[in-house]
Amino acid sequence: MVWLRTVRSYSSSKSENVDIESILAKPSWSVRALLPDEAAKASSPSVTSKQLHHLLRLSALPQPKSKEEESSMIRTLESQIHFVKEIQRVDVTGVEPLRSIRDETPEGVKESTIGLEQLQEAMSKERVVGRNKRIQRIQTQKNDRPDGTAWDGNALGHTSKTKGKFFVVETGPSDAPDPPPNDHGQDLTTIMDRSQRGDLTVLVAEITQHMRDSIVQNFQSTAAEKNDNPPTDQPAPEKDGGAASLSSPPTDTPKETAPAPAPADNQKPQETASKAQYEKAAASTLSCFDDWRDTVLLRIGEVVNRDGENEGQQNGTIQAELESKELPLNEDENSLKKLHEIYPPVETALVQLPKATKLLILHSLLLLLLSLEHYNAYSRVLMMYVVSSLKLDINILNDDEVKVARGLLDTALQLSSNPEAKDQVKKSDSSKKWKVGIASVAGAAIIGLTGGLAAPLVAAGLGTVMGGLGLGATAAAGYLGALAGSGVIVGGLFGAYGGRMTGKMMHKYAREVEDFAFIPIRGSRNRSEDEREAAREDHRLRVTIGISGWITEEENFVIPWRVIGADSEVFGLRWELVSLLNLGNAINALVTSAAWSVASSTLARTMFAQLMSAVVLPLGILKVASVADNPFSVAKARADKAGEVLADALINKVQGERSVTLVGYSLGSRVIFSCLQSLAKRRAYGLVESAIFMGSPTPSNTEHWRRMRSVVSGRVVNVFSSNDSVLALLYRTSSLQLGVAGLQAVEGLPGVENLDMSEMISGHLRYQHLIGRILNEVGLESIDSQEMTRQEAALEALDRKREEERIQNEREAGVDHDKAAREDLENGKGLDEHEKLQKQVDERTQERLLPRAAEKLRLHRKRPTPPPVYPGT
Repeated sequence: MVWLRTVRSYSSSKSENVDIESILAKPSWSVRALLPDEAAKASSPSVTSKQLHHLLRLSALPQPKSKEEESSMIRTLESQIHFVKEIQRVDVTGVEPLRSIRDETPEGVKESTIGLEQLQEAMSKERVVGRNKRIQRIQTQKNDRPDGTAWDGNALGHTSKTKGKFFVVETGPSDAPDPPPNDHGQDLTTIMDRSQRGDLTVLVAEITQHMRDSIVQNFQSTAAEKNDNPPTDQPAPEKDGGAASLSSPPTDTPKETAPAPAPADNQKPQETASKAQYEKAAASTLSCFDDWRDTVLLRIGEVVNRDGENEGQQNGTIQAELESKELPLNEDENSLKKLHEIYPPVETALVQLPKATKLLILHSLLLLLLSLEHYNAYSRVLMMYVVSSLKLDINILNDDEVKVARGLLDTALQLSSNPEAKDQVKKSDSSKKWKVGIASVAGAAIIGLTGGLAAPLVAAGLGTVMGGLGLGATAAAGYLGALAGSGVIVGGLFGAYGGRMTGKMMHKYAREVEDFAFIPIRGSRNRSEDEREAAREDHRLRVTIGISGWITEEENFVIPWRVIGADSEVFGLRWELVSLLNLGNAINALVTSAAWSVASSTLARTMFAQLMSAVVLPLGILKVASVADNPFSVAKARADKAGEVLADALINKVQGERSVTLVGYSLGSRVIFSCLQSLAKRRAYGLVESAIFMGSPTPSNTEHWRRMRSVVSGRVVNVFSSNDSVLALLYRTSSLQLGVAGLQAVEGLPGVENLDMSEMISGHLRYQHLIGRILNEVGLESIDSQEMTRQEAALEALDRKREEERIQNEREAGVDHDKAAREDLENGKGLDEHEKLQKQVDERTQERLLPRAAEKLRLHRKRPTPPPVYPGT
């Protein structure tokens, strides 16, 4: 193919053969000139991989599945760009463009000519009407049988159970509720025009890109920090009164047993291996995130790219309807400020829309994310950024999540009472596999009876429950996708309606760690007699697990976590009851002892310096500390095991397809620490939304916390107190780590938030009763103010009781705060009370275990004795 550079004017006369032959013999230009040069294309590509992925996301197109496919797409795009640029460079001065490409042969001219016969045929189908002689088309009779008499178009005419052209499967009254009268079919296409829907797509794309950049930032400074920091087994220069910072190895290894530094020549292979390990972890994290992001953008693109009949016409109507229902349209300025600090808003034009429209956008996005058949940690964090960017209150999202959860469960419960569904269950025995224990009777019933939901009934149910935000019932069911048509999927979302966290599935974890179980906080206090009603009332789209680090009675597994609001489903983790009772009673005995009383007044300013620098402590303190040393060491080892079991439970989706927030104090934080380390090792991402550590007996070095940060999609918060002398004393016996997260900030990671609560936390025992106050400072979305008041009142009562015990112990020991008492503390004379304290700890632990032992004995006696089996029978 050739293209002539000289422009020839058209002539009907035939050109001479010699001219054509000469032109063909010496072509002046080739089409290959429009294609890019391979060498130039490889040396200076104009399209980067990042730009390609960004263009595909904005177009709601799938991402390349491999590097080869990505390279091929970039090459194709490079060729197209080069082609356009070369065409633009062509000099077309004085050239008149062709209006059309015509067939100028005699046959072509004849075919395109309209003759008298064609005009007469067309005019015969028209007539002139009226004084003005208007031309009107004559209507011809419709041909209902274009195929003749061979087929009459009724494919169901020979069937017996038909109504018109539809099959009749079952006749009788329908139990489906009538659709809501206010369902005008509003959806994103009716309240937003095409430009606004484009802004929504861009907003989600930019938020997900920001989330991805945060993941990259977590791994970015790894190599630089390894070069800048001292070796992991050597302490850094001391600061802050002798408290040194230590970058410790991945395992919590004592300083005394750490290996000696390797020679410089041997460190290079180790550094290379460590760098490769971090690169592999970063690639795995980003791969998991990218898969989720592509799925979300494709799902949103499917909805926003549709054209609605009344595009963007119903903003005012929806605003009036929502305001008349007194929805929470007003925002709390303090809440907004805290939200913007944690989740910085992304700039978008959608913030200028009416509040009611922004509410419906938020609601629609929530349903679209649920249509992916999960609401994992990535999805939850995305919604938090959307709320922040739209300048809405976080409580609006929390309330919407509660309503949607209740709507899904209500719809499933309505289906469970459908007699047709019950007949199907009787015919099929497949529902047996969903039985998950006595605690999940409601969940099993719901799943068994609603294995397949009728879409119209689901739409009506969702419209009744979720119609308060103006979204049409049909649109709601459409946005939910398969989730609106399958009770099995709904059951999977809620973890078999909570049965996985409280049913027989947990028994296998109890074999690994003693008394390992999830206790529902609200269900344990106000349990409904109707289990199905409890399933509807208690379950939420998010799960929060509170982990106690020491207890003095079994109720301490539950009571501290009642302060967390009802916008998430809260569980208390029960683990190692005996070990934690021993530890709690031992710490209580330690802080009320006479030796500790003298030590707290005489060594208040020097204690941490002595502990951190491994100076020999006063003999009196060491004797009393031995009461708590062994329980702490035992409980710490059990906490590491419990964390691994918790990670296994989360990976096996005991929580369903919902995001999880982990909150713990003391050794409960150690459980979270071990859990997140295990999740990182097993590449389990998108499960944990946030992790909050309070008074954590864990290392504070960067390497540990970076690994944990990679598996937490939202926030990682370290709450510490430099006044926690109990933690400093106990942690020294486990490993001489110079960095303790519960005593100091975690430095070097922008993704870890540090909260200094030294003014409020004067001792380790105060964490349990100040959880509400601490979480309020952290900025947790919802706190029960009444429970927080109860916690503080209980703390005041315990402080008075401990003060009385301390005074009594001082009297019995015969000491006061003078020089003689300090000398007794140094040599241990006169303060030999550790045997008495140990006896007191054992007695209190056994006293708290008596009710549990009695309950086990009662259940054992109620169990029927099997009949004897004789040989031959």
